[in-house]
Order: sequence, then structure tokens, then C-alpha cells
Amino acid sequence: MTHEMKSIWIRYWEANGGWNAIASSNYARIALAFTALGSGFWLEPEWWELPLAVLPNLLGFSIGGAAILFGVIQPNVFKILRKKGVNSSASFMSRFTASFTHFVVVQASALLAAIIHKSAAFFVATKTASGNLEFNGGGPTLVFQGLSGISWFLFIYAVMLTFATAMEVFRISDILQTLAALTDDYESKDNSTKTHRDSIET
Repeated sequence: MTHEMKSIWIRYWEANGGWNAIASSNYARIALAFTALGSGFWLEPEWWELPLAVLPNLLGFSIGGAAILFGVIQPNVFKILRKKGVNSSASFMSRFTASFTHFVVVQASALLAAIIHKSAAFFVATKTASGNLEFNGGGPTLVFQGLSGISWFLFIYAVMLTFATAMEVFRISDILQTLAALTDDYESKDNSTKTHRDSIET
């Protein structure tokens, strides 16, 4: 890993809040609860088919949505969003982009984990006469199932982060609407002042 690549990962991780942010995240806790409740699913073979079906579309939609969002934000709005908060060392824009990057990173990690599990499944499972996979048992299978739990958590966490990211997008939308209202109010007052000045001059 180059110094530049390492630097950008560190900046993302710090802006997102690091491990403390994940440990204190309600979305991560909910994902952990769903992982425990769904153990009967990911302890069996072929659980990876669901993440492989869902995540590519979700990942593509996420990246496309980010491109559209950043495309419609005006430069003057960027200047406002780049300002740091009163009780924060990072700007709102930095926090939002870190949050969105985290969303994409978790999705990509969950997708990669599902691909690896599907590829490695044949080392710990065999196909039955009906064509389904069945675990062989033993130590390697237990390790595989343990890693399956982590991978399933990443998948559920990625889905839960959809809600978190949607709320961040709504927050930006709310800010844009507030700025638009203030701009309209300023322009209205400015036009009123000009009209009044013109009437006096005439």
C-alpha cells in the first residue's frame, strides 16, 4: 500500500469516528442482533447467495446516487458545508463523505466476503444427490461457519447503513432547502429595497 493510499484510508477512518463510532452505532447493534437471531440461516451452506444477489445492485445504486448528489450541489453551497461545526473538528461535508464512504466500504467488504465464502465452500462441503451443499463437519467447518457469522453481520450492517445514509442525504436536502429559502428571502428584500429606492428617485 502506497503512502498516499494509506493516508486517504486513515483520513476516512478518522473522519468516520473509528472503532468507537462503530461500537456506539445503533445500526451496528441492530445488525449484531439480527446476526444472532439469523444464525440458523448463515450456519447452513449457500447463505451467500442472498448477499450476492442484493449487494451488487445496492453498491451500484449507492455510487450512482453519490455522483448525482454531488453533481447538483452548487460551489457556494460546498463552501458552507465545508465549515466546521461548533463542537466538531470536522466539517459537515467531511462527516457526510466519510459516512457515505463507510457505507460503500462495508457493502464492498460484505460482497467480497460472500464471494470468498462461495469460492471456499467446496473445501468444507460436498454436494448431495439433490444438488445441495452439505457441510462435512469437523474443525475446518466450524472455522468456516464462524467466519460466515462475521460475513453475515457485514451484510446486515450494510443494509442497516442504508437507513443511516438516507438520513444523511435528507439532512443535506434540509440544509439546501434552508439555504434556498434564505436566498429567496434576501433577494425578495433586495428587490423590495431597489423598488422603493426607484420610487423615491422618480
